[in-house]
Amino acid sequence: MQCVILAAGKGTRMGKVSESVPKPMVRVCGRPVLEYKIHVLPEDVTEIVFVVGYKCDHIMNYFGSYYAGHPIRYALQEELAGTAAALHVARPFLGERFMVLMGDDLYARADLKKLAQERLAILGYHHDNAYGKGVIVADEQGCLTEVCEQFPDKAPGLVNAAAYMLTREFFDYTPVSANNGHAREVGLPQTLAQMTDRHTVVIHRASAWLQITTPEDIDRAQKQISLFL
Repeated sequence: MQCVILAAGKGTRMGKVSESVPKPMVRVCGRPVLEYKIHVLPEDVTEIVFVVGYKCDHIMNYFGSYYAGHPIRYALQEELAGTAAALHVARPFLGERFMVLMGDDLYARADLKKLAQERLAILGYHHDNAYGKGVIVADEQGCLTEVCEQFPDKAPGLVNAAAYMLTREFFDYTPVSANNGHAREVGLPQTLAQMTDRHTVVIHRASAWLQITTPEDIDRAQKQISLFL
């Protein structure tokens, strides 16, 4: 099984922190965020595919073609057009079944292990206040029906933790808008939701998840890093 890690973005909300390195290479307790992700991958991940773009030499020089027991390949995303577009950049490298993770998020080992057991799945994390976040909508059986971007209410919700198990059938579907205010961006979770017309997409609840978007998130990560080792 392969793992695709999307790491092409600029990280503009990081301000000066990401001026010299891409956001996934920002250090938490002395190690790049990307490194933590690799060390908690399930054992059945046999290869990593990085989708890179902004200052990609930092990622490529650090991890090379083989790291921590994993062969590594790189796919260059020249135009940032959303997570679905990023995954399509990696398409030539991918086999039948693969995991997809975000380069700037921290995940718990046990959660990724459970996710890897599914054919099609999405990871969600409970938030007491889901306002402005992407919220997962489930059917009566607890499976995915929709991802509501920019949730409008200050209410609890199961937020999309941006970890997925996918198959190549994903590429049979035309990428759809991310609905995030950026007209040109197409979203991976929104496209995945379209697959529910013919497929069951399992929802797993994360025990821990941290999205690193701002300098304040780095401070939070350094206090909570034991959850992601």
